Amino acid sequence: DVCSSDLVERVYVNPRFRVALMDGTAGPYDPGWWQDQTPRDDFDDFLVAYVLSADATRLPLLLLGDPGAGKSILTKVLAARLPARGFTVVRVPLRRIAADVSVRPVDQVQEALDLATDRRVDWSRLSRQCAGTIPVILLDGLDELLQASDHDRRGYLREVMDFQRLEAAVGRDVIVIVTSRVVVADRVDIPPGTTVVKLD
Repeated sequence: DVCSSDLVERVYVNPRFRVALMDGTAGPYDPGWWQDQTPRDDFDDFLVAYVLSADATRLPLLLLGDPGAGKSILTKVLAARLPARGFTVVRVPLRRIAADVSVRPVDQVQEALDLATDRRVDWSRLSRQCAGTIPVILLDGLDELLQASDHDRRGYLREVMDFQRLEAAVGRDVIVIVTSRVVVADRVDIPPGTTVVKLD
């Protein structure tokens, strides 16, 4: 609720993190590889720079962490901190989405809106009504979706990219942040150029 969200936002302490761009040498599922990336503690500054970058509406940001690292709570904090005058935030807890209903991220966003609003909000109408702001979609728990699904979800992040491309084609730039446990990062294809963050 609003009170608890406000409390979380006020008491939250930013995590230390590491960040890298996905390329041919990256191994985001390998803890040893992350040790070579420089630790940082300026998450707010990093986030501002990221959401204002051209890549933010072209590629998803992949946010990794071990169990208990704070991935889900961070998505709640992001929803609270991003200014409403510039961003419209939709948080999608993937653990609550029927894993095999659709492989399309847009359908998962719609299902999350249905659950949150008792089917009173349509994604297309919401994005039109929020013209002047940038939609930010927080897909929280890719690891749980991978484990629950009978389908091959290796191409999930590319589907997110396609969703961003299609939305941009109709004049709606969309930022997408996907969270997952580190241990399943090798079960999805991470598009080259994707920004990958690991919470320490």
